[in-house]
Amino acid sequence: MPTDRDSEPEHLVDLRPSCTRDEAVAKLIGWRRGPLLRKYFLVTEDGVSADQLPDLLSTEMPLHEQLAAVREAALRRLESALQAEAPENELDERLASVDAIDALIRKAYTFMIELEDEISKGESSRLRVDHEATRETGKGHFTLASIDAWARDKYGGLSILDDATAVESRQPATWGLSDGSPEKAVRQRKLDNVLTTLAFALEALAEKVGKRYQHETGALNVKALANDLSARAAKANKDQFLKDQSAEAIKDRIEAALKTKRSQLPLT
Repeated sequence: MPTDRDSEPEHLVDLRPSCTRDEAVAKLIGWRRGPLLRKYFLVTEDGVSADQLPDLLSTEMPLHEQLAAVREAALRRLESALQAEAPENELDERLASVDAIDALIRKAYTFMIELEDEISKGESSRLRVDHEATRETGKGHFTLASIDAWARDKYGGLSILDDATAVESRQPATWGLSDGSPEKAVRQRKLDNVLTTLAFALEALAEKVGKRYQHETGALNVKALANDLSARAAKANKDQFLKDQSAEAIKDRIEAALKTKRSQLPLT
């Protein structure tokens, strides 16, 4: 395989309407979403480099092996830093890398268990079998549309078809691989902690205030809270609009905080 294409990888177009269990779980954790797949991979003596594994089809390497390889790469980087007595910020970044992939593995485990449970329901399962692909490959294939609908309902809007989410969740700083910036993973980890705390604080506020900031289900009424916070910002600015404090911008931040909080918790 060519080895000079990693910086600007070429892509193949993948229009398959279904996927295997492994591929479904990979998509659920944010890998391999969308119709464009990496065409070339950088191959070394150790095989495909860890940062490219999210783009590798599960038919080429089982998902559990890909996750294990990413974890081993993170552990090797940590061990190298420890042996070299690296600065504290670099050690923090590499520890964050290991933590991130461990969290990803736990999520993949939960997704696999719950996906298999849904499949085991047989005719009552919400997942539809792609019989033609199953016959051709000998492996069970399930339509992407049915997996996406099931995931949206079960995991609060999680979509396996959302390219933007896939790009975001595959960023090295998010799941712990080297990206050329030793401090980036640590900054991301601290930001996630702040957003998670913010989400808990807003939910506590909503519980205290009651109906004004809560839906009937008890969920946070993001729109109402964002509107009030935007009005408060304008009032503090002598009743003039305060830059970047529109209701829509605040709503986006609150939703990001809630999404981050969900990512830190065990899936239910």
